[in-house]
This record gives sequence, C-alpha cells and structure tokens, in this order.
Amino acid sequence: MVVRSDSGWINLINCERTLSNPVFAELYELIVSLLPVGVKDSRFEFCEQVEEQIKGVANFTLEYVSENLQKYDGGTPFLKWVLNIAVRQLLYELRVEKWKIDSKEEGFPQVPEE
Repeated sequence: MVVRSDSGWINLINCERTLSNPVFAELYELIVSLLPVGVKDSRFEFCEQVEEQIKGVANFTLEYVSENLQKYDGGTPFLKWVLNIAVRQLLYELRVEKWKIDSKEEGFPQVPEE
C-alpha cells in the first residue's frame, strides 16, 4: 500500500470522481481487509454471508465518499473517516438482518381484538 497524506487521497479522488478511478480500487481493498477488524468485537459472528456484505458495504462506502467528499472536514484522518463510514454501515446492515431473523422466529406481537 502506498502511504498518502489526507490531502493526497483527496486530490486523487478529486481528479476523477468516478469509481473507475484507481484510487477507489485501493480504498476498496483497504476497506475489505480492515472492515472485519473494525467489527470483530461486535456481537455478530462472521460467516460467508458477512463477507459478501463487507464487499457490498465497501462499494456503498466508495459511492458515499465520492458523492460526499465535501463533508469531510479534516477533523480526523481521511482513512479513519472512510473506515468509520464503512463500519457504521456494516453494523447497521447486520442489525437489520438480525432484526429480520429475530422477527421471523418470534413473530410479530398480536394486537388484541376489542
């Protein structure tokens, strides 16, 4: 991996804001490799399905970064900002998936008839 400053990442992204930009391929690989570390202490177990979700979250994150780069304020390192977006999105998706599974097992509460 090439070491870049925050401004280096941002300048490369600003050159071409399409996902075909090679810098997005680098970010994708970083997200996919680091995201499991970011959520390893969560209560979700990893399986093949989660690995596929990680790839989807990585794609979502790249699109979000491309569309919302102006929201980056420099308060944290750029890669940390990107990884925080990815971790939050993955945890959100895992929670939604867990809710769907739990609601199927338990069913929805019945409303008493009056």
